Order: sequence, then structure tokens, then C-alpha cells
Amino acid sequence: MKSRRIPAFFAVLALAACSNDNNSSNSTPPLTGAFALINGTSDSDGLKADVSNIPTIGPIDFGGTSGITILPLGSYKVQLTPGASGSSAFTVDNVSIDGNNLTTVVSYGTLAASTQNGLTAEVSLSAPASGQATVQPVNASLQNDANLYFYFVTPGAVITSTTPTLTAKFGAATPSQSLALPAGKYEIKAYPLPVCVTQVCPAIGVAGHTGFDSGPAGVTLPSADGANVFQLVAIDATSAQNTQYGSLLSVVLLDNKGDSTQLFNGQN
Repeated sequence: MKSRRIPAFFAVLALAACSNDNNSSNSTPPLTGAFALINGTSDSDGLKADVSNIPTIGPIDFGGTSGITILPLGSYKVQLTPGASGSSAFTVDNVSIDGNNLTTVVSYGTLAASTQNGLTAEVSLSAPASGQATVQPVNASLQNDANLYFYFVTPGAVITSTTPTLTAKFGAATPSQSLALPAGKYEIKAYPLPVCVTQVCPAIGVAGHTGFDSGPAGVTLPSADGANVFQLVAIDATSAQNTQYGSLLSVVLLDNKGDSTQLFNGQN
């Protein structure tokens, strides 16, 4: 899914930014920040977000993202409405919008189990050094509601160390929870235990596998179109996806241009 959203209401701010040479995807117009929504609620039948007085965002399909909306600086209450009835709507409070930062609200849980909720992940849009990509891990998986340990390896390689590249606790993520990685192509692996390296973990394709492996094709960072700041968001896969791909996890990769890719176990 690739989408971007900048409401016309804020067009004058964008024009002002142009005169200050501040309109790149690594910055926001003066007195504004960036907002995005990821739908990690598998039985939501589409998810909409209402934020202050801007037009409703969505509906967003499960595993999809809204693209980027520019908002004035401040703290917001975001109402999330699954499906059409609105009977299961819920709110995420204290969503902070800060200058030159991207704040992403990620929904999680299921309506069937009444576990639907949302968390925030805020990352700085500042460009990393040349030849690097900034990556922020986000854990929005109730299947792994403690820690997820991410390993970035050369495509086709096994994990040779129990020290993860990145660690994500379940819940909100702050700008400090990000890391600059050398530019390159990576196979991304995630496990619920730091010692769960290749030789002791279930193989890809085993249904019920609580780990994730993006696959040997590799994911290129920065992206081909120059995006260099990424949020790597783990969400719970549906039962059908678990059966098809052999993992209880899926991962959404959102970049600073508002484009996103949903990664499935062994497919990328």
C-alpha cells in the first residue's frame, strides 16, 4: 500500500515551508508535525481515525497505513472507529505531535476478544548521515506482549550472535528508540527471546511460529526512492496469514514519505 495525505486545510503551511526550504520529507512545515495511522486490528473491517477538526482519515484496511497527515503542534485525542457501525470505537489519548517528528498511532488487538486498543510511536524525521537509514522498531503484537528482538542480517545468512540489532518492548515507542544502520539489503528477523537464534528456533513455515523472518530476497534500506527513516511495526497476523506464511507475526514498514509495505514471513 502506498498513500500520502496532506489536507488542503494545511496547504498554506506547506507553501510557507517552501519559502524556508523546509519542505523535504525529513522535515515538516513550521509549527507542525506528521501523523500516520496503521491498522493492526485484524477483524476491524477497515479503521477510521478522527483527529480534532481535520477530515476523517480512512478507512484503512488491516495491515495498511494512512500515509502522512500534517497537523499543528499539540497533544491530541484520536478516536479510532472499526467498521461502519462505530459501536466498537475507542480512543488513544495524549498523541503528541512535534515538529520534524512522525507520530504513528498503531491499533492492535481484536474486536472479538474486546482487546482493541492503540499505541503511539514517535520518530525523528531528521535525516541520518549519508549512507545510513534510521530504523525504529515498534512492538504492537499481543502474541508477543513483552519484548521482540530484531536481527538485521545479510540476506540468506544465519544469526551468529544472540545480541539483537534492535529491541522493542510492547507499547509506545519514543524517538530515542531508533538506530542508524548502514545502507544495504537486509533480511529482518524477529524473535520473542534473544537466545532464539536459527539453530534453536522453529523453521519458517511452521504454523504457530511466534518469530518472523522477512525472507532471503532482502529489504533495501534506504528505499529506492530515497526514503531514509523507517518505522518497523510488528502486528499480529490473522489466522489465515499464520496458516499461509507460518508465523503469528506480520511487519509493516512505514517510511518518512508516507509509503508503506507489509512484510510477510519468508516472502520478502
